[in-house]
Amino acid sequence: AEDMIFAVLPIFLILDFFMRFGGQQLPMLMIKPYLLMPIKRNDITDCFIIMSMLSSYNLLWLLVFVPYFFIVCCGGLPFSTTMGMLLVCEWLIVINALWYMLVRTLINQSLWWVALPIAVYALPLSPMLFLGAEKGFEVIIEFCYDYAYTGIAVAIYAVVTIVLFIINSRLQKHLAALEVAAE
Repeated sequence: AEDMIFAVLPIFLILDFFMRFGGQQLPMLMIKPYLLMPIKRNDITDCFIIMSMLSSYNLLWLLVFVPYFFIVCCGGLPFSTTMGMLLVCEWLIVINALWYMLVRTLINQSLWWVALPIAVYALPLSPMLFLGAEKGFEVIIEFCYDYAYTGIAVAIYAVVTIVLFIINSRLQKHLAALEVAAE
């Protein structure tokens, strides 16, 4: 089934989130040398957030997605639908990058913020608590399979992207201002 990738995508997103701790730097760490230049702090922080969204690390998952969608396209799915699904999968990886940036920045401020990703990733797994492990997992997979590539879902992805960008931007600007004030 062509939509099956959306059923396993939550696993890829959780894996991607934790893999980022090993190699991705925060904009706040890269901004410091630029704070002394005659460039607006707002422009610097937004530029670094956009650069992290366009990072080649986000393209890593295309090694999984492209072969899958090539097979699905050869199996009869229209090329436009295949490309749309591929772009949505990649978009979700970019959203995950913004989510990671927010969580990592908050964790650097206080270790108590570790509870945030635990709660967010545990929430979708809650059907497993109420329905049992096997039945709950089936419910989660079916939900992702049925609703991940709908018009409403794409609109939600757009809103989440904008909200995470704005939150990250304001948080990074605030922390940059604190950094300048401390020196």
